Amino acid sequence: MNVKYLSIPLILFFSYTGFAQPPGYYNGTSGLKGEALKTELHEIINDHIDFSYSQARYLINYSDADPENENNVILFYTQRSQDADSYGTDGDQINREHVWAKSHGDFSGIRPMDGDAFNLQPADASVNMDRSNKDFGIVQPNGNQHPEATECWYNASTWEPGDATKGQVARILFYMATRYEGTSGEIDLEVVNGVNTYPQPKHGDLSALLEWNRQFPPTDFERRRNERLFTIQQNRNPFIDNPELADIIWANADPALVQFDSLSLSPNIPVAGKTAQLSFQLISEMQADELFVAVGETFNSEDQIIELDNTLTEQLIELDFTTFDKEQMVYIKLVAVVDGEEYVRPATIDLPRNVNISQLTTVAEVQGTANESPMLGQKVIIAGRVVANLDNSIYIQNGSGKYSGLCIFGSNKTGYVGDSVIIEGEVVEYSGLTELSNVSYFYNVKSNKPYEPTVLKVDEVGEDYEGMLVTIKDVSFANAGDIVPDENASYSFGDETGNMTIFSRYGSRLVGKTIPYGVVDVTGVVSQYNDDYQILVRNVDDFTQGNDTIAPEVTNVTILDKDWITVDFSERVDQATSEQIENYVFSSGITVLSAYRYSEATTVILNVEGLSVGTHTLTVNGVSDQMGNAIDNQTIEFESIVSKVDALMGENMRIYPNPSIGGVFTIETIDNIQRIEVYDFSGQVISVIPFNVLQGSISVSSIPGIYVLNIITDQTKYNKKVVVQ
Repeated sequence: MNVKYLSIPLILFFSYTGFAQPPGYYNGTSGLKGEALKTELHEIINDHIDFSYSQARYLINYSDADPENENNVILFYTQRSQDADSYGTDGDQINREHVWAKSHGDFSGIRPMDGDAFNLQPADASVNMDRSNKDFGIVQPNGNQHPEATECWYNASTWEPGDATKGQVARILFYMATRYEGTSGEIDLEVVNGVNTYPQPKHGDLSALLEWNRQFPPTDFERRRNERLFTIQQNRNPFIDNPELADIIWANADPALVQFDSLSLSPNIPVAGKTAQLSFQLISEMQADELFVAVGETFNSEDQIIELDNTLTEQLIELDFTTFDKEQMVYIKLVAVVDGEEYVRPATIDLPRNVNISQLTTVAEVQGTANESPMLGQKVIIAGRVVANLDNSIYIQNGSGKYSGLCIFGSNKTGYVGDSVIIEGEVVEYSGLTELSNVSYFYNVKSNKPYEPTVLKVDEVGEDYEGMLVTIKDVSFANAGDIVPDENASYSFGDETGNMTIFSRYGSRLVGKTIPYGVVDVTGVVSQYNDDYQILVRNVDDFTQGNDTIAPEVTNVTILDKDWITVDFSERVDQATSEQIENYVFSSGITVLSAYRYSEATTVILNVEGLSVGTHTLTVNGVSDQMGNAIDNQTIEFESIVSKVDALMGENMRIYPNPSIGGVFTIETIDNIQRIEVYDFSGQVISVIPFNVLQGSISVSSIPGIYVLNIITDQTKYNKKVVVQ
């Protein structure tokens, strides 16, 4: 009788220490240097699965767990082992330390930067407070020795960590500067020479960081951290895997003369007791004196040596796993000796557990047809594809029929939407929602085959679609235009069959986004809280234009100052038509110089000249919504009072560019500025920036919008509105 097997992974808190990078992860980087290499690495590690800052606590409790006691974490600067539940603000409690200070670019509360676990470390609260947002650099023998983190030294501008964390700090900052390159609306972060970089999106001191990276290479603990975060965020820190890349990018070092590229493994998921084929290309101008592959049970080991034909550049090797056990990490090292020098490329293979297919339980069996699972309290193994990854849970489906969706709660490991996963856990019920919790096994096959959502009407949502990805078409929101706060919030929407809600958890990807106007389609997973069914939206892209035949309307015109006017619309408008200046005609000699659509595409800001005190009219024509419905000569009347403050500011102070792409503004002034208070357009203060004339520029925010600068000098106070594109 033939027995079929599926491969599933190790226990979540596995006992081995996993190192190095998977085969092929850095394919395509060979021979590159400088910005070209940095760009290629960015393409490899960007678009990771992001988490909120709140959820990141649980991620680093796993990544930084004490190897001797998984209930503790190793605190970063002090290297003290402490109970992972002791988070708080008291001196000896745990804080989440942003190694790249979040004020260097102002990304507090902004995903994915704020919750990126590669940049977060558990740290003693008082030490974290003393480090503050200082740059990193050499302080000794001057400055102050920290009384608690005694290996650390500091002065007013600079923090020098101890030897145990110098290399880690450098590689974290190198990661941040590579991961965040200003793409997809994110901040462009850069490591630079020097200190005093706050509040710009920069961190220093580059020369010290490069030296620390060379002096203090990755430790076993740091490599384990990289592996664990890889299973969570699905990306890696390249400078832990290959520390030499930092010098090739920032110190003008040349790539190695010998490189390994085009690594490939077949099958992708080898199993214990079998063989697999590893292929690669050797790139070298000289023939190798020696070429071999080492295989072992520990990092950098050479338990098995496979000698290769050194005259061939294209290699295909059979790896024998018959001596390895399931649930074991295999360490591989490609080695070429050329002109007496050894060149190495490490990799790892995680041998999974073998599970008989008869051990799998279907999601439908777990869900049952009643409100409560018939398998409550049982431990099961299930398979499915990810349809949503939210902060504290993922949702999977293993079909498109009814009862095929399920919530997986509390697992650190996750996957991209469309990835196939195999999971072991306990069936529980939480306030009416069937979940798989207490996850003990999680294996990601990475198939990348997303399910299409099931299209429903509101009155069709019920127990049979719980946990499934659905789309409800042609709905409208009662709270259209509301900004989603950073707290638990629900928003009602409806179609012709009834009403229901979307739910946004604090810290979700919807925080700061606008509930859409008009007729829209809503996609998300069906969840349940007690007797109410809810839709959990994955991100703002799950709101799409519905079957709308009504043109947008102008709802408000606001005078910001003599140069700027905002026009609000009743729904999201098309970028091309909303930014055509001929579509806006003012009375009384006002001329439109440029138009910018911003926010959630419901507001356009106009740069104008000729604005004067009095009553004016604006006629809008040709601006369309995203379905092509265009406004036909709508006229709105408004009042204007030109600010005298701006005229006074023009004599003493210049702020440019305005608008700014990225939110950095240069200030030229003869006044002595004490501080700058930054407000969003709703009047909420978002930051207070100390300023001196030598500083020259400020970073207001990376989020597009209109901001008010309250500039306090020793003589007076100015207000200036600025625009971030």
